[in-house]
Amino acid sequence: MVLEQLNSEEVIEVLDETLAGFEVLTEDNLIFADLQNIEPFKQIPGKPYTARMSIPATYHGHDAGELVVVAFRPGDGTGDDSVFRPGQLIIPKHYRHKENPQRVFPRKKGGLRAELFFPLFSLYPNGAPFLGGVSLEELVVDDPQNPMSLVKGWDLGLPSENYADSVLGHVLIDSMPDIELTTGHVDHSPVGGRFGDPHAIYFGAPVEMTQVAGFLAIPENRPDLYDLKLHAKMPEQLKEK
Repeated sequence: MVLEQLNSEEVIEVLDETLAGFEVLTEDNLIFADLQNIEPFKQIPGKPYTARMSIPATYHGHDAGELVVVAFRPGDGTGDDSVFRPGQLIIPKHYRHKENPQRVFPRKKGGLRAELFFPLFSLYPNGAPFLGGVSLEELVVDDPQNPMSLVKGWDLGLPSENYADSVLGHVLIDSMPDIELTTGHVDHSPVGGRFGDPHAIYFGAPVEMTQVAGFLAIPENRPDLYDLKLHAKMPEQLKEK
């Protein structure tokens, strides 16, 4: 049912319009491929989230990899057990799952200079889109050098309480949301300290919605893409430190 909603003509049109808005935010330097030529949303076996599609992108006319667009249902996450195994981290009760508990386990972002997060839109249970409204949690570890516990790092998109109020009240978001960084360096400088590595993205907001967000990786070996970071904002919590 959700997969049918995601691949409906109405939702693909919303996705296309939303991506066009982000192109404008980058002064049309970042361009996404025509969605008519893209494979639709698919379920990915073994992945603890609902569906995914990949959209090729260019930056200043050069290949910029793919925007990975992920659909989340409540409790979905992007984590895995490539770094941490069950029992190696203290997991707060509200992040524990009997099925696929590794969905909240942070993953390393090796080989990446940064990763950009694009808050796209949400879907109500009937498939109607909620534009600009996304609220996901970035889960990190308490101490990257000596990790003991899983902790919430920050919200991506709207704070969860604002998101719940907005979607339940059908309050439209009338401004284009910001592109955000999930991984990078404070002040965009390698000497500023790395954040968000490792991490997992998690749908923890207390609402029955489908959230759709995009992720674009900037590899270390692609200095021609480094300027993309300047179009994205750092987490507010890091700015305050």
